[in-house]
Amino acid sequence: MRPYGPAESVRTGAPAAPPGHLSVADKDTLPPLPIGA
Repeated sequence: MRPYGPAESVRTGAPAAPPGHLSVADKDTLPPLPIGA
């Protein structure tokens, strides 16, 4: 799992989460990426 921010919600289609929270939708479906990528 990795930190997840609102910008990523657009890319993943997952619900937006506050920075520093984790997205259940992307933790198992995407490879690790740098924060802010």
